[in-house]
Amino acid sequence: MKLSHIYLMIFLAVSLSMSCSKNPIEPEKLEKNKQVVTFSTNGFQQTVTEINPQKSINVSSNDTLMKYAPKLYCQIYKFDDETLTDGFLAFDRTYKRSDSNFGTITAALVPGNYVAIIVASGHQFYRLAGLGGQWPDMLYSNCHFNTMTSVAIPFIPVDQIFYKKVLFTVGGEPLNQEVTLTRMVAGLDVVIKDAIPSNITSIRVIVDDAPFYNFYRDSSGGNVDKISGVNPSNSGTNVISTYVVANGIRAVQIIAYAGEEIVAQKNLSCTFYTNKKTRLEGSLFTTNASFTVAVDPTWETAGPVVNF
Repeated sequence: MKLSHIYLMIFLAVSLSMSCSKNPIEPEKLEKNKQVVTFSTNGFQQTVTEINPQKSINVSSNDTLMKYAPKLYCQIYKFDDETLTDGFLAFDRTYKRSDSNFGTITAALVPGNYVAIIVASGHQFYRLAGLGGQWPDMLYSNCHFNTMTSVAIPFIPVDQIFYKKVLFTVGGEPLNQEVTLTRMVAGLDVVIKDAIPSNITSIRVIVDDAPFYNFYRDSSGGNVDKISGVNPSNSGTNVISTYVVANGIRAVQIIAYAGEEIVAQKNLSCTFYTNKKTRLEGSLFTTNASFTVAVDPTWETAGPVVNF
């Protein structure tokens, strides 16, 4: 299996019996006619394939969610029984990797139709509103995340984000369902091929990214510059990697600094694809510097190569 998926076993256990000793919610404490719904995670596999098809790395066959996603988010909305077009928040929980029950989601829900939003990521979402914030969205139609950590610091690039929307019904019968979380971001690797002058103190990659994602519409939106970078003298690397929420054509700037002075700059238009990696490779400091744009088949199938 590829890194593009995290497999979760989801058990919607509908029971009023007291025999379920592993359930942290005692049945006698549940409101009348509520049912117990449990989501349990399972291990997953990961394969990383680089641009060169002869190079591949099998990371592990038993890696777990805990290693790749420090936080697990779950929001469950109960649909309006009449329209089934919108829903009201019935459950909201954030789990940390240090939690003893990390990877298990348990909720008590009344019978009805629901949608669960399950997200796994290490990114720090906006702390005030939306997924992971102090004030979650009460309506399913507003359910979203904001990748800007705060209004004052909007430029931190996103971490990997895995996501799945699960529609389910709570009734009188047990429901067992296997769900796959899919990577919802695009990747970007910028490779500087020419020699980096000794006076270069930093190289920045600025991506015009989309900071918002709406789960109801399954679409991203907005514009904000996400800044990644390296200090060549300290890191010794010529590769800058980052993740992007946006799809489609977005502006990318590659800027080299000597202190506060801009020594070299390249402005590009790049196309990003969800669950695929775009690779920019070329010269930044030499005369007639240019970059080649390719879609890396690391995560899914190979894409087009564009020379400019």
